[in-house]
Amino acid sequence: MRRVLKALLTLLGFTGCDLLVNCCAYGTPYAEFELKGTVSDGKELIENVEVSFSSSNPYLDNHTMITDHNGKFVYKDTYTEAADFQYTLIANDLNGKYESDTIKGYILLSDFKRKKRDDQWFDGKATKTENFILKEKNGK
Repeated sequence: MRRVLKALLTLLGFTGCDLLVNCCAYGTPYAEFELKGTVSDGKELIENVEVSFSSSNPYLDNHTMITDHNGKFVYKDTYTEAADFQYTLIANDLNGKYESDTIKGYILLSDFKRKKRDDQWFDGKATKTENFILKEKNGK
């Protein structure tokens, strides 16, 4: 009987694991980041504005978004391990009617919220909202 149980556990992959300790986990802790916002002139939302994202976090890619017809942009990414970092957003009106603007912000480790307390691989999700108010260029 013991041989049958041992063979069955071997087939299931439990030969190298201590059943009291979770040593059979494979993978890397990960975190999610979402940055969203709007671009307006203070009265109306502006579409077709290029919003560029860059950060001090080496796991996040530089990314460029274009605001939709509601003046909204969204950047989402998943990367390994939550950490503090600084980011920069630059809004540039592709139609040339408005001046460019820059927002610098920070994500702190305390900004990351977990979905479930028992998920050992999920470091949490941080969400930030940044809204631009662009000024019209002089003479237009």
